[in-house]
Amino acid sequence: MANFDFTERMQTHYYGFVATRVCTLLERINKKRVLHEKDYAMLKDGANIMSQIASGSLLVENKTEEGGLAPSIDGLTVFGRALSVLSDLGNDLKEGALSDLFIRYRDCLDNLAQKKTAANADIDTLQSFFSVLSDVIHNDIKSERLNLPNNHGLFGMQSYQIAR
Repeated sequence: MANFDFTERMQTHYYGFVATRVCTLLERINKKRVLHEKDYAMLKDGANIMSQIASGSLLVENKTEEGGLAPSIDGLTVFGRALSVLSDLGNDLKEGALSDLFIRYRDCLDNLAQKKTAANADIDTLQSFFSVLSDVIHNDIKSERLNLPNNHGLFGMQSYQIAR
């Protein structure tokens, strides 16, 4: 993956955090455990990520507004990661059906964030998706860290070792 700019790095870390947390919450929902208000807010954050992915998908598929979303270049990076996730999960959807899938995922997360129910199969699918998305994002972060130059000290200044 290409080097990240600062904003993209922050967004990537945030998406990784949310993906990991949503995966955990979906597991708790499957086990019929009680969620707290902050957990429902985190599910909403997961739905917002799915909206970003769907917006990128709409752009790539050259579609107009769908599901209350408009095509957007802002969702392209996370959409690319979502394609990797689908590939890792063995899901081979045809072009044109991707937006529908991501909008369906978003709607399911929105329902859960509003304390509504969802089918166990849908929750399992979302849990798998967010688990792999978390792995993909964390691997991108690790590879970016490995590609940083050696002189990445405070504010980009040269790092020095103190001789002992």
